[in-house]
Amino acid sequence: MNKIVYHNFAPGAAENAAFSSESSKFDYTVSLTEDSEPVNFASLEHTGINLLDGTLCLAENTDNLGFVSSDISGADRLFPNGGIRLVFSFSGVNCSGPGITLHFMQNICPKIKAEFFHDDELLISETFRPSSLDFYCDIPAEMYNKAVITFIESEIPYQFVKLKNIDFGRIDEINEFFGAINIYEEISVDCSDLPYDTCDFDAVIPENITPQTGQSFFVYHGSDCFGKFTTEKLTDENRFGTFSVKASDDKMVLGKSPFSALAAGTHTADEIISAIFSNSFIKIDNGGFGNTELNGFIKSGHNSRYAAAMLCMGGGFFLSSARNKKLRLLKLRDRRNEIISADRILGQPEYTKNAPYTQINLYEHKGSEFNNDTAAVHTANNESVTANIAVRELKLDKFSLFSDPAARLEEIKAIGFERNEIRAKIIMSDTDIRTGDIRSIETAHGIKTGIVKSLDISIQGSEITAEAVIIETEVI
Repeated sequence: MNKIVYHNFAPGAAENAAFSSESSKFDYTVSLTEDSEPVNFASLEHTGINLLDGTLCLAENTDNLGFVSSDISGADRLFPNGGIRLVFSFSGVNCSGPGITLHFMQNICPKIKAEFFHDDELLISETFRPSSLDFYCDIPAEMYNKAVITFIESEIPYQFVKLKNIDFGRIDEINEFFGAINIYEEISVDCSDLPYDTCDFDAVIPENITPQTGQSFFVYHGSDCFGKFTTEKLTDENRFGTFSVKASDDKMVLGKSPFSALAAGTHTADEIISAIFSNSFIKIDNGGFGNTELNGFIKSGHNSRYAAAMLCMGGGFFLSSARNKKLRLLKLRDRRNEIISADRILGQPEYTKNAPYTQINLYEHKGSEFNNDTAAVHTANNESVTANIAVRELKLDKFSLFSDPAARLEEIKAIGFERNEIRAKIIMSDTDIRTGDIRSIETAHGIKTGIVKSLDISIQGSEITAEAVIIETEVI
């Protein structure tokens, strides 16, 4: 029931691959996924590739961009010039992985050759005969910085090479665990920080997998995906192939890539997401908020995680991969009518009263750099404070990118000045519960409503439980 879908890929290969071709060219990169939206493209095998309006239509925001050759096979099913060569170079990195997986579209190429090089030195070469549209070529290679795939013949005469994708490795499954799969999810309720999610587990790693840090995986409970994570630490337990795995989600991975400065001005969320991707190769689903305009700048010297945090605070977004296969921008989901009832709560919830904030100050930095700018201060006062309550300020002073700072202050104010907490261990029969939900929960103090701030999830066998922290709010 529980499994890890493990991307046994060469770390760094996909992110650093530069594509070229020799002899015959792959001129067209188009969406070739069966479930994607139709693109303005037609393949007429005997007369060549014809674009319906005479131009190439590139699909945007797809996970798989495929390749279509410009040369066609002959009556003997052979491609000209000894085959179509697809060349990948990996700038600045040396890669190691178990092989490659070819994802053909419609028709296979029943004979191909794969070669891996370090500089000009041939490390390994092998010929394969693909027999399925998704075909794995078992050709382990270490420390390569160039790969050449030659497509020699087609399945039937007069065919193009058409590939949906190429993986530098293969997808494997892990399903023998010692103890639970533990996932910790967290958000900042006012979007003023960008915590990252983590996952850890102990499992038997099959012999055909040589795990490496930097490889990613998806966690599944049945058909429900609980998120994507990247391995940060591997410990060989030296017992029957058992490894202890510690991993984090893509918000942490964003912190490992630089980010170029964003000049002062007006930028859409999509423009910022595109800039983050160009630096990190991490995909972010805009959640339908791509046209949101933000004014300001992002100073130099920071990483892509910082840029994502600025985007989230400025637009009032959460960035989450919970129950998803990639990061996505989200807003609060109001699900207060779906009460977490007492029969789903293990033990007694804890209700903690916190000292209230007396004032919220949001600083809007203007200019181009923090050390050479001015800051407009937007203030919200707690009208219910009395003289005997100590001054306690919520100071938000690190931000220079906003869609509407006054509106953002109202959103933060609506969360509340008190920030009381409810802690409860719950049975997650509703696997859709996630951080950023507004939920109601039964407590000894009555039904309380608030924002799910964190979930410490344990997946073991058929049971899913979570330690939930909910920040009480009654205004939103």
